[in-house]
Amino acid sequence: MTLAEKRLDAFEYLFQGIQDDYFKGYAFWKYVKSKGIEMFHIYDPDPKEMVRKISKIKNDFIEFASKLVTEYHTLFNSKYKETLEYVNKLEKATGIKLSQQMKIALNIIRMEIGDLPIVTKAEMDKLKEHVKNLIEYLKTLPSDKRYIDERTKISDELLLSFIIIGKKFGYDPLLLLIIGARESSLNNKANSGYAIGISQQTFFGAFPYYFHPKNNIKIPILLPTMYSDIKKDFPDIYSIYAMALTLENKKLEKKTNDIWEVIFYYKSSNTPTSQEYANEIKTIYEKLLKRNKKIS
Repeated sequence: MTLAEKRLDAFEYLFQGIQDDYFKGYAFWKYVKSKGIEMFHIYDPDPKEMVRKISKIKNDFIEFASKLVTEYHTLFNSKYKETLEYVNKLEKATGIKLSQQMKIALNIIRMEIGDLPIVTKAEMDKLKEHVKNLIEYLKTLPSDKRYIDERTKISDELLLSFIIIGKKFGYDPLLLLIIGARESSLNNKANSGYAIGISQQTFFGAFPYYFHPKNNIKIPILLPTMYSDIKKDFPDIYSIYAMALTLENKKLEKKTNDIWEVIFYYKSSNTPTSQEYANEIKTIYEKLLKRNKKIS
């Protein structure tokens, strides 16, 4: 078990006895806000120390959570009707039939940040063309730089997710696609080499955003469901959403809206490795834009 997995398991210790993953998140953020708890009260690089910290609040949290069950289900169901209307428009516009998991994911994200944009078939076709050209470009690089290839499973829901989240937060879906390919080979469960697994980034990258006083989360609920990608599968859109939140957090932390500066800090530190990472993403992005200028 890796150190990251041990930390994630330590966080899971807080939720022993609670089965509904989404309710875990809802109760967690309600508790954090009501008790004035900050990230450093919970997180620690040492998993054993993290368990020790969590042990101090565990019983109080479980009692607090038990009083929120009805409230949570009422809220979820009230939003779900609106979400199904959104899904209907989305399916008609793109021609894609969405899975039940995706519908629930969209509902959870809409609970957090409000309405989501409609995507058109033309936007889907454009991103599919970008994917083809990305794969062709990566073939020209050394084998350890070929993050994805023709064998990579890229579903319509995954591409749709890049566009929905990109449009919502103002990021080019192509840029998010490249970061996702570079970070995890578009694989939530990846855990070696370049592919470390997007959801592990989520815990350490997006997690601070939920604690930031200037974030745009209306009803915090999702994050603790994304830390256990090693054990469970969640729709791809959560990982892309987490990517966007990580970028938004870097904007707030570094007080900048410059996307390349944000990506420079995406790797968490001001180091040559971070600069190499940012340059790599920028190079691929600019080359693909040039290659795709007819559809961009």
